[in-house]
Amino acid sequence: MARRTPITVRAALVDLDFATATGRDLPFVRPNCPLCDTPLTQHVSGTRRPLRHFTCPACGWWLNISAAAIRDVIQGAADPDGDDTIGASNGSVWFNAETGKLVLDPTEWDRRHGRHTCAEVA
Repeated sequence: MARRTPITVRAALVDLDFATATGRDLPFVRPNCPLCDTPLTQHVSGTRRPLRHFTCPACGWWLNISAAAIRDVIQGAADPDGDDTIGASNGSVWFNAETGKLVLDPTEWDRRHGRHTCAEVA
């Protein structure tokens, strides 16, 4: 018997397709910077192979990842043997199938450097 795809995964795939086609922000991304908790900005570039850009206006942390890689990580989270984490420029991304959220994770260097930078700003 085939296993059903979780509703959070199906919803995220639909949202990804819609947001990619229209250039809108992804609604299922954790909205705040993982370093300083400031709201992130999202931007899309490219049409053939769209890239998603996430940037923190407060501390300057950024992450870029292709829409195809986001699709792969969402589908990987639905499969018990799949990989729910994928590397991106300046960090990694993983999809939590239970909550339906895409989590952006900075590199360890950014974590150390970001805390120092954010502490100076605060």
